[in-house]
Amino acid sequence: MEVEFIKLQSCGKDYILLDPYKTPVLANDILTDLAAQITSRHFGVGAEGLLLLLPTGRGTEALQPSQTATPALKMLCLGPDGSEEVPSPLALRCMARYAFDSGLTPGEIFTIQTGSESQTIEVIDSRNIITRNGPPRYWDLDKELKERTAEGFTRTLTVEERDYNYIPVRLEKPHAVFFFPDYSIDDREFREGIESSGFTRETAVELVRVFSRDKLNTRVWEEGMCESMASESGACAAVVASVLNGFT
Repeated sequence: MEVEFIKLQSCGKDYILLDPYKTPVLANDILTDLAAQITSRHFGVGAEGLLLLLPTGRGTEALQPSQTATPALKMLCLGPDGSEEVPSPLALRCMARYAFDSGLTPGEIFTIQTGSESQTIEVIDSRNIITRNGPPRYWDLDKELKERTAEGFTRTLTVEERDYNYIPVRLEKPHAVFFFPDYSIDDREFREGIESSGFTRETAVELVRVFSRDKLNTRVWEEGMCESMASESGACAAVVASVLNGFT
């Protein structure tokens, strides 16, 4: 079986997208195997994940040309292990770029359904696409992070008898934001401390260095403590935590 695909990237995060006009109807078990094979960096094309664009409510059926006027689109994202994932904002941007360029949207502003939620997309130009993550929230409470001070939200992680303070922020997924005057830490030791801390696998970790009130440098670890080339929600979480601390 031949499957045509398109490869896209956003800020270095690359994804494989199945062309909705040319992809045959694929059963879920076939999609799972295909995602694992095609995203492999060593034995496949290589990508962060496999994306499919579908009409709302039609499961994994291929998109037909007669449905191009459908205002609501459904997005399916499969990870390298073949399991369904919540698409990151960067994956959402790749899908939005393709849908808009292919004439599958009613205009510059449209929605893409991801799981049980709908994401509003706004296309500004060929390089700028706006996605909206919603307000930042605290990890455990259904509470928006609006206060200026970080004291009420700060938590402490102990690694090798040394305490590190962090701000827990939920934006799309949980983020733990740490601030360092520099990056003079033992990466391996710190990673091991995080992995044994009870953080879930979906938790992203940001190491933030503040240069000035309008300049931050951020390293992001996610997906099992692997350093990421880019993370939109990680950058947003770093900004939120910086505002709470009064750094920006």
